[in-house]
Amino acid sequence: MLTSIENPQSEILHGWIRKATQLPIFLVSVHVLFVLMVFICDIDCPRTPGKEMDSISGQAKIKLVLLLSGGVVGAWGWWRFREVRQLLYSFPGNLFVLLGVWYIICIPFSMIPKVSFASAVTYWTVLLFSSVTITLLGGERCMKHVVLGMILFVIGSYVTYFVNRDITMMIEVMSSTNLVERFGGLGHPNTLGRIGVLIGLLLTAFVFMKKLDPRWLILVYPCVLGICIGCKSRSPVVAGMVAFLPLLIPYARDIRRMQILFASLVPVVILSILAFSVSDPDQLLGKLVGSLTKTGNAEELTTMTGRTEIWSFAWERSLEKPIFGNGAGSTPILMIDHSGYAHNILLQAIVSLGFPAGGLVAVIFAWNVYHIFQTKRPLLQVSMAFMLMVGLTESLIFSPLPEAMTSLWMIGSLWPIVDAQRERINKLATP
Repeated sequence: MLTSIENPQSEILHGWIRKATQLPIFLVSVHVLFVLMVFICDIDCPRTPGKEMDSISGQAKIKLVLLLSGGVVGAWGWWRFREVRQLLYSFPGNLFVLLGVWYIICIPFSMIPKVSFASAVTYWTVLLFSSVTITLLGGERCMKHVVLGMILFVIGSYVTYFVNRDITMMIEVMSSTNLVERFGGLGHPNTLGRIGVLIGLLLTAFVFMKKLDPRWLILVYPCVLGICIGCKSRSPVVAGMVAFLPLLIPYARDIRRMQILFASLVPVVILSILAFSVSDPDQLLGKLVGSLTKTGNAEELTTMTGRTEIWSFAWERSLEKPIFGNGAGSTPILMIDHSGYAHNILLQAIVSLGFPAGGLVAVIFAWNVYHIFQTKRPLLQVSMAFMLMVGLTESLIFSPLPEAMTSLWMIGSLWPIVDAQRERINKLATP
């Protein structure tokens, strides 16, 4: 049992943390479960080239047990700590709650009610657990856990590659005569690409916060580039470049760190030049197109690898059921001939749960954009900017078994509220 603290400010600010530390098993479970969620929830392996193996059902069970465990911890934390309840009552926490309620309302109108029910349950488990995690750990520590979990994912991917290469590679059918081999490691190639770029962004943010030696970036950036080349995933690279820009605004006057940062980019530039080098200058454009596409066909760039057709199809299906949508988790069946997903977060929400859900998500996204430019927290800036940029071409959330990005989105959205709560407590405690 912890003894009382004489300092009134510490007593008020850390009172609810002391409640949690009185139960070390609970606090340890929050730390461990969060790292495991980041690491395990993105796993989609093993696979044979071009075909998922039956063992994926076993992975789904493991993920479900992990998510339900997080839900139990989250529910207990919601009941135990008033601060968690206040977080979900405040904006935009109440929008996440409304979205969860809409999940439940839409179940009877779903194409596959059982899947929609499972999606609603997992959504609530992630919401409750994310609320407890950001409240108890704080945003910065959460991001450290995200980096740790993602580094474990990358290490596991390469270890698995050297042990059994076949299960880490995916054969993507671009046409009847064109097959592209992509490295996915423990997950889908797009997932591994996102993880690699996000690790680079978060570590760069820690450098700008002066909590990481900038020289580490000289090692990190080439590793990130290698991951992206192996995955043949372009969206995370473009999203990472855009997400990097908000960091430059408040730190542009820090000449020394800017010099070290750009110096660390030199290996990336050199490797990129070597990748594009050809003996005949006339072949440079063709080489560039071949490097930016999977098939070497420039049409991939104009159609965003067929995403424009996918978006059109998803929009048409959305208009057929505009209120309740087709059901959470329905797109793998509804869009079976169009990649199985809408390849856009907002469109995925609309086609799954209707335009009311799309409206809620749009408001939360507006909140995210506002804080990207208003906050002084680099970790929050890069994580939310990256998620929103990748979300333009990928469906990162609203799946029956949520990926790590779902929790990251919730934590990033609630982070400013947690900071505001603590600032108010500090002001009240100041004599």
